Amino acid sequence: MDVNRPAHGVGRQIELSLFQPLIGFAKGSVSRMVKGRPGSLILKYKTDAELLAMLSEIAKRKSYRQEPFYIKKCAKHPLKAVFKSKQCLNCLFKDRVYL
Repeated sequence: MDVNRPAHGVGRQIELSLFQPLIGFAKGSVSRMVKGRPGSLILKYKTDAELLAMLSEIAKRKSYRQEPFYIKKCAKHPLKAVFKSKQCLNCLFKDRVYL
């Protein structure tokens, strides 16, 4: 989900997906509503190539399509985090995530 520009449509999608993992990306600042949502992974990036590299790192495993995204509590984060297989994606991208 692109959260670069605030819009009613993006806010509504975030509201409706409350119990589903949310992966978003933004170049600039992100609202508290988005950052405070449990089960969200908001990636910060400066260039499109950097964003594509992060997304390809998520999708690089052979069994990518069989592994679901899910929300689970990680000991290193105050809110529930996004997981792929047994990997916490919030930990994987810890230096590139809005907290």
